[in-house]
Amino acid sequence: MFAHLSELINYIRLNRYWLAIIGVVNIVWVFVASRLDYPPSFEQIEIGMPVLWQRILCFLIVYMGALFFSSKIMHLGKWFSLVVASSPFVFGLWYLHPVESIKFCVGLLLLSKLFDSKHKSLWVIGFCILVVVVNYLQSSSKAKMFYLFNNERLTAEVNLRFLAEDDLTYKVDLPNVVRRIAYNKISFLTRDILKEVTSYWNIEDVFFQEMHPGSKKSLVLMLWPTLILFFLGVANIDLFRKGRLLSLLFATLIVGYVNFLSSGANDNTRYTLSLPFLGLLISGGMIVARRYLWVSVLVLSLTFYGWQLGIQDLLIRPDYWLDNRPIVYQKVYEAILKTNYISGKYVVTDLMGRSKDYCKYYIGNVCDKNFSFGGFPNQVKNEKFVDDTVYAGFIGEFLGSDFNNYFSNDFENKILGMGFEKYSLAKIRDSVAYRYGDAIFVGVKK
Repeated sequence: MFAHLSELINYIRLNRYWLAIIGVVNIVWVFVASRLDYPPSFEQIEIGMPVLWQRILCFLIVYMGALFFSSKIMHLGKWFSLVVASSPFVFGLWYLHPVESIKFCVGLLLLSKLFDSKHKSLWVIGFCILVVVVNYLQSSSKAKMFYLFNNERLTAEVNLRFLAEDDLTYKVDLPNVVRRIAYNKISFLTRDILKEVTSYWNIEDVFFQEMHPGSKKSLVLMLWPTLILFFLGVANIDLFRKGRLLSLLFATLIVGYVNFLSSGANDNTRYTLSLPFLGLLISGGMIVARRYLWVSVLVLSLTFYGWQLGIQDLLIRPDYWLDNRPIVYQKVYEAILKTNYISGKYVVTDLMGRSKDYCKYYIGNVCDKNFSFGGFPNQVKNEKFVDDTVYAGFIGEFLGSDFNNYFSNDFENKILGMGFEKYSLAKIRDSVAYRYGDAIFVGVKK
């Protein structure tokens, strides 16, 4: 242990000026965090620790892991530190995802042990098993790779394919035995596994998501100009033959791949343990780019431009990049606080889950007494709203859900016409409760 600590201290001493530059980059991210005013994520709410302390601890955990790993990879270390520090995704880890931050740090520490292990293959296999077990315990019901093996899903898909063919107007009648050659559980499972396995190699998710985040709502892993460095690193793979780095590179690829396939996340956190692999190749590309001044200037200029532009856009439009569910609860409970109606009765939406946890975060223990979560009157059954009760929810909970998530522009007048007095009305950028609209209404039933 003391040998590792001494190695780390020596690395810091030799690269103190470079680490000072990286410190400036981190100060920028801390400034962004202080200005962003984004509510706690679902993951942070579930942990229960004060959010500020979570973010401080995760910041330290992430960068201590990165610093220790950098001290092990010799001539690539300082570049790897810069890649990690500048990545918007890494900022998102310590700012929003405490569990993923710990996973990232532990992953870097365990990968560092490859330098001291005489049985590298066994070490990697053991690490991969650990990753699968942790991901399964964390979100087995959400991991797509685990779901693919669900027997009920496969049976339903086979039956659906047969029914679809049987309903065709013009069809070729074949014996079921022949049709079973193509339509069977094994063929569908093979197709789905291949689709999931190849989805890892998606350059758009890794380098170009800042162009259009779509439904993933997460920060980009690497800025797009670093793709040039990535390919330079791949083209000059011989750089990693020095000092056992090649075995480490393949280990990071395997571990990151296994984590991606077994993760239950639906955003870019599936790539958390792929960052070391990407960072190593980009760091190698940086070393190659230094040989050509024009390449270095071009890549660094474009990267800095994209980096500062992305930060500006994140500060202006956090709801465009980040999960909108916490923003919904922020708008709901801040509106309730302004009503000075804490002693009354409240019914608050729980379509997204965790409503009571957010209530306690914003309002306190009064949530145990005066609040109920969910339980809006069923419009199909003509159930009535209770007088002198504050309701806070999506407009579809007041007017009834719509399969196409369409509500006319006069929805506010319709709600007011039901006997409500408006306290707050807020529009949400993206659908987080499909069929119930993209607007939040808070009002009291008179």
